[in-house]
Amino acid sequence: MNRRKFITWVGLGAIASNLPIAIAASSFDESQTISQNPNFPLDNTPTPEGFIPIGSIQQLDRKGQIIKDSHDAIIFRNPENSDIIAFNSICTHEGCSVEWDKTDGNLVCPCHRSKFNSEGQVLNGPARFPLDKLEVKEDKGIIFLKVA
Repeated sequence: MNRRKFITWVGLGAIASNLPIAIAASSFDESQTISQNPNFPLDNTPTPEGFIPIGSIQQLDRKGQIIKDSHDAIIFRNPENSDIIAFNSICTHEGCSVEWDKTDGNLVCPCHRSKFNSEGQVLNGPARFPLDKLEVKEDKGIIFLKVA
């Protein structure tokens, strides 16, 4: 076998062995939505009403909260009625990011232990002001946050 024929066979072999991978990567099942696949990448383009998709109901239910650092938002379910709630995640005391404590149903600042209820009101300080509530909605299993 000469050199040209050998390189041709090696090239064809490489193409043939990678073809199934290329086909699988380029095929997309349009029936698969974000709500069916919580790892589906989200498009950050705001809707005409100013909402961006931030995650799925599945993600929220699995993790207990969704934190969107780029918009200083924390999203969780109200423990009393399971409504989806969003707040500015920056503590009103000194600017640390609050976390949702699903066990006792409160937002807690890890820096100085300020505690806020599920309505954003201060339960104990040192924070003196409530968290700002953000507008959030759900559509077809996707959670949207108003940013504009």
